[in-house]
Amino acid sequence: MGKFMQMKSTLFIISGWVILFIVNKKVNIIPLLCSNGINKLNEEYYRFITGAMLHNDLIHLLVNCFALYWIGYYLERNIGSVKFLIFGILACILSEVIFLSIYSEAESSFGGSTFTFAFIGLILVLQFLRPELQKLKLGTLCGNCIFIYGIFSNIPSFYFIDITTVI
Repeated sequence: MGKFMQMKSTLFIISGWVILFIVNKKVNIIPLLCSNGINKLNEEYYRFITGAMLHNDLIHLLVNCFALYWIGYYLERNIGSVKFLIFGILACILSEVIFLSIYSEAESSFGGSTFTFAFIGLILVLQFLRPELQKLKLGTLCGNCIFIYGIFSNIPSFYFIDITTVI
């Protein structure tokens, strides 16, 4: 139970993803909460964060939960729960603003990959800026899982079965 207590923010985000996934299966909340292109936003700025909390299919949810678990396992213990959560939220908002400015007419954008990739980027930066931190290494379960996610989540391998987002 001790390791779980060191991952409060990770488990908070994963719990939010799961709860919203279940609610979405009962009542379609994606149109209400997903991100839209800047030109279609209608001053509904909450969508910059709520879109990153939504998943439309089970594979998308499970892969992101798996990735965030291992990312949080490493990162939250090293920077603390509060910094972990604040960084995740700010990075998520910033990436949504940039993405939805580029794709200003986008009908929808959702998925937790904005969290996971922001955290992977932070891990890479911290490897150089904070030499006192334990290094994330390949050959460890945590390092291997994050590496595999970082590579394979960039391959749109499920496009042929109509998954609307890249994992």
